[in-house]
Amino acid sequence: MESKIEATDRLRRENRWDEASRYRDEVREQLRANGVPSSEASKQAWEAMCITFPPIYVPAIEDPEPIEQMFKDFEFKSDSGSTSMVTQVMWTWNNLEKISSDPPCRGAVGLLKWARSNKSEFFKTFVAKVYDLYENQRIRQQKNSNNYQKIFAALEAFEASCKK
Repeated sequence: MESKIEATDRLRRENRWDEASRYRDEVREQLRANGVPSSEASKQAWEAMCITFPPIYVPAIEDPEPIEQMFKDFEFKSDSGSTSMVTQVMWTWNNLEKISSDPPCRGAVGLLKWARSNKSEFFKTFVAKVYDLYENQRIRQQKNSNNYQKIFAALEAFEASCKK
């Protein structure tokens, strides 16, 4: 059986800690109401929680064939290095579990191969940076939009004052 720390960490990762904790508390209260000593009630409640909330099974996804074989006859759109890294990262992200579109370049195939065996690192390193780029671009566009609104408001005010 898992330790309390392992169970707590797992349930938090699975976003089930709140529900499981409430269940554990209810079981403990029932046991206490039935005269079970506090320490024994707590122990039994933890065991009941771990049994009722077992680890979620996520089957491993395996490639039906190596990536090299999948793309051996593919004619790449770009080999000149002109495909942006953002495009490669987005294609890799969208095809991480199952390939659903042609790669933009050979680099994207290599990135996909690496990302499949280093998913955590891929998300921390590449996806986080692409997200930051998009978020910064969105903020810049919003600021520009706000500036344009101010300019148009000032122009409208100026135009209105000229008509007086």
